[in-house]
Amino acid sequence: MKKVTYLMILMFSLVLMTTSCCKDDPIPDPVVITVDDLVGNWDFVSLDFNGTTYTDCAEVLTGSGYEYVTFSLNVSESEIIIKDECINDVGSPWNYTLTNGIIDFLDGGFQFEIQNTDTFDPENPILELNLLTDSDHLLTGGIYTLEKQ
Repeated sequence: MKKVTYLMILMFSLVLMTTSCCKDDPIPDPVVITVDDLVGNWDFVSLDFNGTTYTDCAEVLTGSGYEYVTFSLNVSESEIIIKDECINDVGSPWNYTLTNGIIDFLDGGFQFEIQNTDTFDPENPILELNLLTDSDHLLTGGIYTLEKQ
């Protein structure tokens, strides 16, 4: 009886080992944000800059001469309009490109890197943008969060 029990446990272990790891879990396809995902109105949610989160026009930043502390975007298939919420300024429409997660308009005058390409959800679209443009008046290195309306 011991031999039969031992043999049964051995066979069960062998079957379990060969079927439990037959193939790896599939790797999900990477999320690619397209122009179609960008088209629409995007409202400012927050800005993370130098360890502080801002949710409105912060006097400490606007009083220091920074522009585009808070902003919204209106995006079509070929043009983008940026509105500075702090000074109630609506800019002109500019042509833009989207390449490798970089939104570029004004021929490099404004460049945003999309930070959340791996977690972007078209059903609940939120963008996290890092301003790459180097300027004394822009918050380079800040992470802007915008939500599509």
